[in-house]
Amino acid sequence: MKYTLLEMVQAILGSMDSDEVDNYDDTVESLEVARIIKESYYEIVRRLELPVNHTFFQLTASGDNTKPTLMYIPSDVVDLDYIKYNKPDSNSDPQWYDVHFMELREFIEMTLNDRPNDSNVSTMTVSADGTNFTMNFKTDRYPSFYTLLEEDQVLFDAHLSTVDDTLRASKTMCFGKKMPTFTMANAFTPQLENEQFGLLLNEAKVQAFYELKQMENKHAADRRKKNWQHTQKKKYNLPNRIPRAPGYGRRPA
Repeated sequence: MKYTLLEMVQAILGSMDSDEVDNYDDTVESLEVARIIKESYYEIVRRLELPVNHTFFQLTASGDNTKPTLMYIPSDVVDLDYIKYNKPDSNSDPQWYDVHFMELREFIEMTLNDRPNDSNVSTMTVSADGTNFTMNFKTDRYPSFYTLLEEDQVLFDAHLSTVDDTLRASKTMCFGKKMPTFTMANAFTPQLENEQFGLLLNEAKVQAFYELKQMENKHAADRRKKNWQHTQKKKYNLPNRIPRAPGYGRRPA
């Protein structure tokens, strides 16, 4: 069974013998319970590695023709598994090719071998840890390799300057883990499977009793333990269809 935020707030307040509310933010206590539910939800999402949170997305273009091979990972992405780039064929039909990840040191060494005086090589300035660096890149081909410069910066080895001024977001196809949005609203229903709502409710209830009542709810703690065991067992019995990221992982805020 699935629950809305308000239903979970009301259930937890009821178990604490607190005042009844009609909205999640009617009282200071109900608002604190809603905050705890949100924290518990993100902890469950982080620990379970839910397949539903793995999806396709696009990178963000730099929008700066002085940085044509620099792109950005969207802020809600916490794992990047792979990148494909569209290199249309002679009929302009989409052709998606893998862009291969390369460790930063190898990437820099590879691009340093390019000669800026060559007609098919150009340079751009990028910043890492507050320091500016000049990077080489090819201008006569689509990208074949990428690396991660900082937490959200993706640097590619090339772009076809006769087609685009910069690498384009619409030509990227990425797969990875996105952190789902938790909306503080009465009718909001978290993105979980039916049986995982029991885990969320008991996880939040244990924390709410501890933080707001300075006491333990042993019944909720026992049910939470059983919920985790059941959820983990079901997870491990499913085939692993989630590819793992070779070089990127970002902890959610």
